[in-house]
Amino acid sequence: MNDLGFNDLVSPPAWSLALGVVGRILVVASAALFAVSAIAWLRSVKTKKLEALGKFGFTAASWSVIGAFIVLGILFATQRYEYEYIFQHSDRATSLAYHIAGIWSGQQGSFLLWATCSAIFALLTTRRTEHYRRWYSVAFAFFLGGITSILAFESPFNLTMFNGQVVVPPDGAGLSPSLHNYWVTIHPPTIFLGFGSLTCLFALAFAALATRDYERWIPIVRPWGIVSVALVGLGLCMGGFWAYETLGWGGFWMWDPVENVSFVPWVFAAAFTHGVIVQATKKRWKMTNLLLAALPFVIFLYGTFLTRSGVLGDTSVHSFAEMDRYALKLLLVLMGGTVLGFGGLWAFRAIESLKDKAPEEPGPVTRREGFYMLGVASLLVLGTLTAIGMSIPLFMAMANEKPRVVEESLYHQVLSWIFIPLMLLMAVTPFVSWKGMKFREIGSKAYTIFCVTVGVTGLFLIAAVLTPFASQIDMKPEVTMLGSHKIQGMAWVVILFAICVFVIVGNGWRVLELFKRSKLGITPFLAHVGVAVLMAGLGL
Repeated sequence: MNDLGFNDLVSPPAWSLALGVVGRILVVASAALFAVSAIAWLRSVKTKKLEALGKFGFTAASWSVIGAFIVLGILFATQRYEYEYIFQHSDRATSLAYHIAGIWSGQQGSFLLWATCSAIFALLTTRRTEHYRRWYSVAFAFFLGGITSILAFESPFNLTMFNGQVVVPPDGAGLSPSLHNYWVTIHPPTIFLGFGSLTCLFALAFAALATRDYERWIPIVRPWGIVSVALVGLGLCMGGFWAYETLGWGGFWMWDPVENVSFVPWVFAAAFTHGVIVQATKKRWKMTNLLLAALPFVIFLYGTFLTRSGVLGDTSVHSFAEMDRYALKLLLVLMGGTVLGFGGLWAFRAIESLKDKAPEEPGPVTRREGFYMLGVASLLVLGTLTAIGMSIPLFMAMANEKPRVVEESLYHQVLSWIFIPLMLLMAVTPFVSWKGMKFREIGSKAYTIFCVTVGVTGLFLIAAVLTPFASQIDMKPEVTMLGSHKIQGMAWVVILFAICVFVIVGNGWRVLELFKRSKLGITPFLAHVGVAVLMAGLGL
């Protein structure tokens, strides 16, 4: 026991042990109640009593998860080091804010945070799903039942034992030095709320497939799609700032695999929110949107496996420890069941829809729908290439090679060529009519925006040269492009910056045109402006 800093065995108070038992019971009860709820909902067509049981079980299970999180929070706040997880992630020298942040600083606590955030969204959304509620609850219960079952093995309520006796260390080991930053208190809850909201998109898509109603789910899912993009995006920005401050990368983004595990679902969720616009406006892309709704959730499940399996242990700066063997198997079952269950049902319904009617013709490229199609395709390519890059360590491990990550420079070489057309589409699409326009009209709009962009970029460069900022500009570095071609680094930065300005000018122009007619209608264009400003900042 000298490793813990004391020699005399100290017994914990009875109330602390009782609270830990309550936490463990709540986790197990939630897993059982989600299973009961799923079974009751599946059989609810036969009797209203089973439907009532399904509703009660789902609500009780969700509150049980939240209750377990609260119990762990109380134990952290009161510094109960007889619990192994609390001992590993807290100490007496840190403030209350960091004691609370310790809840999600390790593997078990982050799983509980994920389950809690998902349960919160389950409680917020279930009653608003109308006739989709039955299958929505089944899908949600399957996922949360799986996560809480994992928590039964990866429990944060395990006690600190010595010679078969529970002991209380006088102090904890404390948070990792890299976690002693204010971002640890707000970044994980924000981004895990985003991850929790992704379950809503998946479950609603599953419910729409199960009921064969591919129309009425769109107005229900659309707000939650926007919430998902906003929360995951905000969490990504927070994580980038945190890494910039703590790890000294010298940049906002480093394409670390764990960053990409969050980035790829955000890209796919953004693609889905644009697909929803097409279906709401033109009544098209029905089967496509069902698949797009599930992809962000599925890819995050895969990313969770990637970060928790131990594959990234020597390759990522902030991967988690390897999971308990049985918990990892449960995660694989959860991931496999999700992919096979949803994928199989989607494929069956897609074939079914093709038999019922002729396939949808793609919209002409000179209509806004055609531009949306190109934009969504660009987002999917961007996300897929990033997903392949972050999976390289896993592929190498499967080939019995030492895992290593894809270099940051390679991401820049490849993804820049997706970024450019994507940003150009973001600038021009707002001016394209749903009914269609001639190429000359589209070109005229784009030319006007281009001229303003050249002027704004030129003024920015003049201002940069005439201010103290000029001394910080490094004109020497070269950028390696595809095919090992090199160009002057500053020229490439200016090109990328100008493209971002092009988006800002185009969408800002559209905002001014619509402001008097529809103040609510300007919100997507303001979002585009925000993305472009962020990208311009990253480029500089």
